[in-house]
Amino acid sequence: MKYFLIINTIFLFLFFHFTAFGQVDTTVTKVDTTGITSEVIPAPVETVKKEIVLSETASMLCARWDLSEYRENGKVQELPNYEIEFFPDGKYNAMEESDYDEGWWIMSEDNSKIIFDEGTQYQEEWTIVNADTKTFKIRFTSEGQKYEYTFVPYVEWKP
Repeated sequence: MKYFLIINTIFLFLFFHFTAFGQVDTTVTKVDTTGITSEVIPAPVETVKKEIVLSETASMLCARWDLSEYRENGKVQELPNYEIEFFPDGKYNAMEESDYDEGWWIMSEDNSKIIFDEGTQYQEEWTIVNADTKTFKIRFTSEGQKYEYTFVPYVEWKP
């Protein structure tokens, strides 16, 4: 029993020491009461961060935007409160009235489309009509309806 406590104490010390000081190999070994290794649990694989290189258009879109004009099938519609924010790491947040949405975005290879949540059941593509630092306009079709949104940079309202 004395050896079991000593082995467990050493094991815990080494495990926390290497984990706390950033050692990569934190393989955990279970020890039974006889002191014989019974199971090896592999250490978690460290994720390698992929450097994201944004195109000029994608870089320009990385901001918070307000919907300034909304058309459905060519007709101007009542403007809902809709905001979207693009982040350089590929995430986005969108809010329409009180509905909140978040996910991932990428640009098509030719920078003509914004692709949301690629490879999921929620994938959506917006075709970019024009984009600069003051406005960007997109078009897309959903459930047979044609939409056109125009966005301007978000400006926080202060009373």
